[in-house]
Amino acid sequence: MAAWSWKSNEIAGWLHSLSLEEYVPAFELHAISSGEVLLELKEEHLKEMGVLKIGHRILLLKKLAELAKRKNSVGTLEMTPAGGAIDVPTLYDRLIDEKWRRNLTYFPKRIFILRHGESEGNVDQRIYARVPDSKLQLTDKGVRQAKDAGKKIKDIIGNESITCYVSPFMRSKQTFEAAKESFLPTQVTWTEEPRIREQEWGNYQDPDTMDEVMQQRRELGSFYFRFQTGERWIVLLSFCYCICSDLCVCHFPSVSQRCRCV
Repeated sequence: MAAWSWKSNEIAGWLHSLSLEEYVPAFELHAISSGEVLLELKEEHLKEMGVLKIGHRILLLKKLAELAKRKNSVGTLEMTPAGGAIDVPTLYDRLIDEKWRRNLTYFPKRIFILRHGESEGNVDQRIYARVPDSKLQLTDKGVRQAKDAGKKIKDIIGNESITCYVSPFMRSKQTFEAAKESFLPTQVTWTEEPRIREQEWGNYQDPDTMDEVMQQRRELGSFYFRFQTGERWIVLLSFCYCICSDLCVCHFPSVSQRCRCV
């Protein structure tokens, strides 16, 4: 794939190939999302984007010049009749380009599993009778726990970029918001991932009948028992397999070789 036809994924993969993956969030933030825009970058643009290290700017400008040169040479290649001359250097560039593109599958550098902080449901089981599980919020202690967790993760990864997959549950979103305070704004990308959630035990839980429900669960087996207006564990397990597969092998270079937090 020629550089001028690149999209965000190819641009991120290119940065990774230069060991400059720390700038992926900055490129995404400033909408450098196509090859045409990428090839127009100048030194003043890189400075504005936060590429402050002179050596990194020199390397980027050098590689951008090589991409621009390749663009001009590839643009002159035309189909030749049988027995006609072939532009070998241009053909070689195309083959290298395709080989590079086909190897844009990476494993993430690190994966962090972060549980939500203490929630209202952790300190008062009867709240499930009046507040849906998905809307339970963090306690003050839970917020402090989330902030502490964010600091510990930041100490481990330094200035590396990190992609976070956040459950749609309120307490998980609040945990993410508190944890990310330790990171630079351009360091973190995130997405809401509905497959990351606890087993649903129903819209509301009546504390007066939960003992009977849990007894039925033990009799039928927790793997197959379905809560009324809830779900079976086997359904949730299928979600777990899918999300684990997506996390462990990255097919999207814009998040490849990054740290990941679930």
